[in-house]
Amino acid sequence: MNTEAHLDNYVIFHGPPFVGKSSYFTDVLSKTYERVCPNEIFQTGAALSMRQIINNCIIGPLLKGRRVAVDDSMQTAALRKSYINTVTEKIPEMSCTCVVFRPEFGKEQLMWKREFSLAEAVLKQEWHFVEKILSTDIDRWFDECDEVSEDEDLRRIVLTVPLQINSSQQFDVPCLLIEYKGLIDPKLPGLFETWYSRNARGRIIAVFETHQMAKNDDVKKSVNEFLRCMQINTELVVYALHCHGDNLNDLTVFVTSVMAFLMRLHCLDIFSSNSVYLYESMKHRRMVELLGVRHLRLARALTNPDLLCHGTTRFPTPKLLQSLKVRQPEKNPAEAEGGEVPTSPSVPLFADALQSSNCIGKVSIGSHRTIYIAAKNVEILTRYRARFFTAAVGECTQVIDSSSAAKREERLQKKKLPRSDYVALPDWMLPKRHRPQENNAKPKDGSLPSTMYIMTEKELMKTAMMTLKEPEDTDSDGEALMKTPANVGKLVVKSSESTRRSTATGKQNDEDTSILNEVFHDYNKAASQLCEKRKNRDVAALDQRPVGVSEESIDVSNSTTTDNEHTLNGILSQLHCKTKDKSTESNVLLECRSSSETKKPRTSNSDLSDFIDHLIM
Repeated sequence: MNTEAHLDNYVIFHGPPFVGKSSYFTDVLSKTYERVCPNEIFQTGAALSMRQIINNCIIGPLLKGRRVAVDDSMQTAALRKSYINTVTEKIPEMSCTCVVFRPEFGKEQLMWKREFSLAEAVLKQEWHFVEKILSTDIDRWFDECDEVSEDEDLRRIVLTVPLQINSSQQFDVPCLLIEYKGLIDPKLPGLFETWYSRNARGRIIAVFETHQMAKNDDVKKSVNEFLRCMQINTELVVYALHCHGDNLNDLTVFVTSVMAFLMRLHCLDIFSSNSVYLYESMKHRRMVELLGVRHLRLARALTNPDLLCHGTTRFPTPKLLQSLKVRQPEKNPAEAEGGEVPTSPSVPLFADALQSSNCIGKVSIGSHRTIYIAAKNVEILTRYRARFFTAAVGECTQVIDSSSAAKREERLQKKKLPRSDYVALPDWMLPKRHRPQENNAKPKDGSLPSTMYIMTEKELMKTAMMTLKEPEDTDSDGEALMKTPANVGKLVVKSSESTRRSTATGKQNDEDTSILNEVFHDYNKAASQLCEKRKNRDVAALDQRPVGVSEESIDVSNSTTTDNEHTLNGILSQLHCKTKDKSTESNVLLECRSSSETKKPRTSNSDLSDFIDHLIM
C-alpha cells in the first residue's frame, strides 16, 4: 500500500519489532525521505543524547526542506510526545504523521519473522546482528505498549502488514525431517538412501531436543553418535539441529525455533509432496499438524520405507503461511553495477565442514541452538553442493503460490466427498464417530418391531395347544387379562416347498398352497362363529342378572368349551392330514406383534374360541 501522498514531511513509525518497518521504508519512502534510526546510531558507539540526535538528524534536514522518517518502535506515548515537541519548538508549523504498523497475525507472525531474520544473519555470518535478534524481547512490546490515541498531536495512518521473507532465492528444496531421540536404528541409513534416491536436491535434517528430564551433554553426545553413524553407513550429507531451553515447552516457540528457522536457512519447500516429517512424540506431531506438513510416524517408515511417498498424512495449511510472500532484498552497490544476485539455495555450513578435520561442521547460535553438518569426505560434500548450481532457478515472489494453495485445499475437500461410483461401507466397518446414531424411537405409524417365527404344521399344532393351555395373565391388581389382537400373534401359512421346487412342478406347488388356504379359511370361519356365539351368550347372561348383582359376580359358564376345543383340534388335524398326504414340508409363518394398547380382562379361563379368534386376526 503506497501511503506516501498522505504523509507529512515529518513521519514517525510506531510498531513492534520484526513487523516490517524498515522494509516499508525501503519499498515506499526511500526515494523521497531520509531515514533516521536512533537504535542504530546508539549501537555505533556515538556519544549522543536523544536531544542531540533529534537536533542533528531530524530538525537539521527539516529546516533544509528535506523529508525525514524516524524508524523506531515509539513504544510509549511519552516518547512520541518528546519527538514531536522537540521538533515543534524549533519549527512550530511542522506537523507530524504517525504510521502505525500492525501484524496481520499478531505475535505469532513476529516470532516467525524473527526466526527468518536470524537465519538470514547466520547465512551472512553477521554474528553481531545475531546477538541483537536473540536479545529482542517481543513480549515486552505487548506488555508495555501505549497505543496511539486521537488525543495526541499527530495524524495517524494504520497499516496491516503480512508475513514476509527477505530472500533472493527460490524456496524449492524438499526435505526429510526426523525427530530423533538418540537410539540409532540399523534401518535408518537405508531409509535415508531410499528417500534421497528420489530427491537428489533434498535436505535430510535430524531434530534433537533436550527435554526437562535429559541432560544437555547427553543429547550432544547422541548428536555426535548419529552424525558418525551416518558418515560410516551412508554417502549422504546430513544436517542436525539441537534445540534446548525452557521456553521450548511453548508449542508456538518450538514451532518457530525449528520449522521457521530451518525453512529460511535451507530454503525449504516444507509443503512439497516430497517433504516429510518423521515424528516420534505427540509434541512434534502436533507441530507438523499445525503447519500442514506431511508427516508419518518414524516406526512405520522404518518398517516400510515406501510409505514416505504414499502413506503420509497432511493437514490444511494455516492462513499465516498461505499469505507468506518473498521480498527481494535491496541490492548493494556492487550488485547494482552489474553483479548478479545468486538465486539458487546455498549449502549452509559448507565452509565449516571443509575446514574441519572429519567433515563435521558445527555452529552455535546463542546459548540454546546448535546446527551441524556431516559428510563422509570432501568429495561427497563438494558433489552435493554442485547440484544446487547446475540448474538455473528464477527469482521467487511467493513461498506458496496462491493458485496452487487453493487447488491443494480444493483437492483436500474433494477427498472428503463421495465419488459417483462410491460404495458406502457398512456401519460395522466404520469408526464409531462416523456411524449413524441409532434411533430407538417409535415409528410414526405407532407400530412396534415385529418378530416372525417359521415352523412346520406339527410344530404349529404343538405350539397352539401349549398356548391354549397357558394360564391367563394377570395385571398388578390380580385381575385376569384376556389375550386380545393387540398382544397375540398372527398365524400365516406359507409353503416353503413351493419356493424350493423347480418350475417343472409349479402346478403341484400351487395345489398344495390352495389346500392350505382352504383349511385355514375353514379354520378362521369356525373360530369366528364360536367367538360370535360366545359374545351373544355373555350379553344375554348379563341382561338376566338379578337386581343388585354386579357384573363381576356373574359366573358365566362355558358348557361348550369341550365342543369348541374338539372342533378346533379337528380343523388342525385336517390340516395336518391333508398336508401329510401331499408329502409337503410346508412351513407356517407365525408373526407376533407387540403393542402398548390396554389389555382387556378375560371373563373365563376356558374362553378358547375367543382366544383362537384373536390368534388368527
